[in-house]
Amino acid sequence: MNCIYAMLLLQNSISEISDRVVFTGSNIIINVEKIYTEVYRPFNGGFPKPEDGTGVFMAIDESRTPGAHHAIYCTRDMLFQDMMSRIMVGSQPLSDEDIIYLDKDHQAVEECHEYLQNLPQEIGTVNPLRLSTAVNSGKCTARSIATLAFEHRVSVVGYYGSFAPIFRSPPIKIDADYAVKVEDLVLPNQSFIFKRSNATRAIVWYQGKVHVLEKCRGNKSEWYFISDFNFTEFPLNLSIILRYFNESVGESKSLVEQSELSTRWNQRKNFCAVGPPREYPYRTKVKLIKKSPRPQTVPGVLIDKYNCASYMG
Repeated sequence: MNCIYAMLLLQNSISEISDRVVFTGSNIIINVEKIYTEVYRPFNGGFPKPEDGTGVFMAIDESRTPGAHHAIYCTRDMLFQDMMSRIMVGSQPLSDEDIIYLDKDHQAVEECHEYLQNLPQEIGTVNPLRLSTAVNSGKCTARSIATLAFEHRVSVVGYYGSFAPIFRSPPIKIDADYAVKVEDLVLPNQSFIFKRSNATRAIVWYQGKVHVLEKCRGNKSEWYFISDFNFTEFPLNLSIILRYFNESVGESKSLVEQSELSTRWNQRKNFCAVGPPREYPYRTKVKLIKKSPRPQTVPGVLIDKYNCASYMG
């Protein structure tokens, strides 16, 4: 059975941040695992529901409260791209530029960039500008600096630079001279903490995409990214993370076709008795988070994984 895990972010009606849905899965092709993560705009305000007969069966959280909602799409043996063509029916995933724009505060980012460009020439080029100086100027925030780094307009270097990708070519360099608070990077209502027996993790929407943080071991308030911005050939297998998340706090639900999604259980039994036979994995049980988890601010700062033991903040 091949499955795609999806997570939908719904904002409240007054939010200027765009809703979006991420689909993630993987295939083994010639003994090599290929990982896929694609972001789309919501389908009619929620998850898409492929028609009966497509071979795609699903379990979907159909509630519409602000927060994160989950869905699972499964087939017998279909590959990711084939499944997505039946799920999204011609819609194209958002580009990286479109994805960053989902959470971008355009005015704040451009104001910060203008401030950085007007610095004396030797500052930010020969001598990197301290992040603390930029933030204390009132012209930049840590999130604006991060957005500029993802747009390849600045390069973040230094001991605490793990919140941004590494690019050597941008002329403006920022020295991350302090550990940034997670809440200064991740927008409110876009982080969800879940605890496992051996780790505490947070699923966050960061720069438009889903990323995963893990808390340093022990009585600490430091977090690090599991996802890696700099080595795209070894991307995070987000489908595994979402599967564990659903299995940890989800409820049992059957995979069904579109026509049965909103049907009561007794009606489903009758429908199954008189309807045409279904192929596997019809009626297979999966664990699905049916109620949107309450967003939680991630308390603490962001550091590099390898600095967990030595950080003395």
